[in-house]
This record gives sequence, C-alpha cells and structure tokens, in this order.
Amino acid sequence: MPTDLATAVPLLVSVLGALGIATIISQWFASGKDRRKSRAAVLTELAAVEAARWPSHGGTDAEDIARLRGAIRQLETAALIARIPRRSIVRYVQLSTACLHYTLEEVERYGDPEAAALPQGLYDLLLDAAEIVSRVAWSSRATRWLWLSRQLRKLDRAVESIENKQFKSITENVERWVR
Repeated sequence: MPTDLATAVPLLVSVLGALGIATIISQWFASGKDRRKSRAAVLTELAAVEAARWPSHGGTDAEDIARLRGAIRQLETAALIARIPRRSIVRYVQLSTACLHYTLEEVERYGDPEAAALPQGLYDLLLDAAEIVSRVAWSSRATRWLWLSRQLRKLDRAVESIENKQFKSITENVERWVR
C-alpha cells in the first residue's frame, strides 16, 4: 500500500478525529485565549485596587473604604476565575487596605489629602505585594510552585519587621478580618 504525504495527512486527521483527540487538542488551543483573557482581567482589577486605595477628594472615609472593598471583591473574583492561588492575593489585599487606613489617618491628622503619603518603606512593601500578584497572573503553575512560597515568606518577614508603629497597628488589625 503506497502512502505519500497527500494521502497520509488526511488519513491521520481522520483517525485522530475518530479518536476524539483532534477535538481535545483544538479545545486546549482555544482555551489558551480564555486563560490569557482571565489573567489580563486580574491585572486590570489590580490596577483598579491601586487606584481605589487612595483617599478621594471630598469623599468620606466610609465611602473610600467601600470603594476599596468593591475593587478588592472584583480583584478576588477575577483571580478566582483565572485560578490564581488565594494566598498570593491575601497579603496584597491586607497591605492595600492598611495603606488606605493609614493615609486616611494622615489626612485626618494634617487636614489635607495631598499631605497624606506613605513612607517609602511601606510603599515598597505594597509594590512588592502587587508584583507578586502580577507575576502569579502570568506564571504557569510549575513556575508559581517554584517561587511563590519563597516570595510570600520574604514579604511576610518584611511586613513583620515594619518599624512604623502606626502602620504596624493598622496592619495587625486588618489581618484579623482579611484572610
């Protein structure tokens, strides 16, 4: 039985189709687009939380906190859909919430939203937590498994070593209700 390329390819495709393998392969390739879309949604919601964690001009503290909580819920939903491990989101949520409370206290103290700023060390911690969420969103499961635990332990040690007593107190209070 002579087999040349012109007859072998259709024969192979028909055999694979009969076995259902072609369907599985095509579904796997098609789902790649959905995975990328859901991961991109995590980054979009991460940006929304970053914007919501600053006090608004003219808004009340309760409105600012509610706005941040809404943005956090959207981030958690996007992370759930994208199958992002919850433990990679929790520390970022805690720090962003603590940062909002800290800046709200600073606004109350100085009376000016422009005067309220995070000390550089605290801002760096928050950026590190956001970086972890961002990297997790685009990492494969194997890559995540290799570095995520180490990065989260490193971030936890940095949070535990915070010297700013006001921020440390706020962070400890936030950790009680954000888990």
